[in-house]
Amino acid sequence: MSFELASCLVTLFLLAGIGTPIGYSIMLASVVYLGFSGLDVALAGEKILQGFYLSTILIAVPLFIVAANIMNAGTITDRLLNFCVAAVGRFKGGLGHVNVVASLIFSGMSGSAVADAAGIGKIIIEMMTKDNRYTRGYAAAITAASATIGPIIPPSIPMVLYALVSKASIGSLFLAGILPGLIMGLVLMIMNYYLAGKRGFAMEDPIPLRELPRKTANAFPALLMPVILLYGIYGGVTTPTEAAAIAAFYALLLAGLFYKALSFKDTVQCFCRKCTFICICRHCYWRCFYIKLHSYI
Repeated sequence: MSFELASCLVTLFLLAGIGTPIGYSIMLASVVYLGFSGLDVALAGEKILQGFYLSTILIAVPLFIVAANIMNAGTITDRLLNFCVAAVGRFKGGLGHVNVVASLIFSGMSGSAVADAAGIGKIIIEMMTKDNRYTRGYAAAITAASATIGPIIPPSIPMVLYALVSKASIGSLFLAGILPGLIMGLVLMIMNYYLAGKRGFAMEDPIPLRELPRKTANAFPALLMPVILLYGIYGGVTTPTEAAAIAAFYALLLAGLFYKALSFKDTVQCFCRKCTFICICRHCYWRCFYIKLHSYI
């Protein structure tokens, strides 16, 4: 590891450790790297602007993020959780199973562990700890563990970034992540079932099976999103970037027009976060490409 890269990483972790927002930490660490490398700081801005015209693949990253933000701002996440409660909440360790299954579904839309934990985690932890049915530690642990499925099951943001830097096939990377992601979910559910019995966690009141079709129909438009994404990519209909744009537009239609749960203010905030994220990702990509980080992985 070069001195320049070590200085960059130390700066990044130091700033993040003292509570600096991660976006600012990344940008300041980048300035440190450029300074020690003897490169012009203005070069980073130039590369960012050039990247908008030379690479369209990276645009998929903030588009997947904005799709997740829209789902969290609307009621799509709540409807998905209600469907999962009706489907698997009746078994021992019910809300733990709901946590895992919801993460499996949500990861097929966002591709981000952070978006998964922030969207579903906040709601499901409150559900699990209500009336002391589960301990807060266990609820947080299974939420964090199930959120790691997000970058494994396609569409995966880390896979998009790796493919961009290493020139690997995004479709092949996505295809390789399906089975490991499903196995991770199955193992988590088995462990949750065992621990729920061992620790005597309270069981949920099962939702009558006659309610399952209604819950499914309520969440069906949201459940279609992973199907649309995967069919578009593997059916040769769209590129990953176009699929990400379709996901964001579809989430906007569902939350804004179909469910009518998204205000104009929330929409603006979602897109503002996306614009900031584009610039950060663009610079991170250029820096990784400059030091040929993929050759060390």
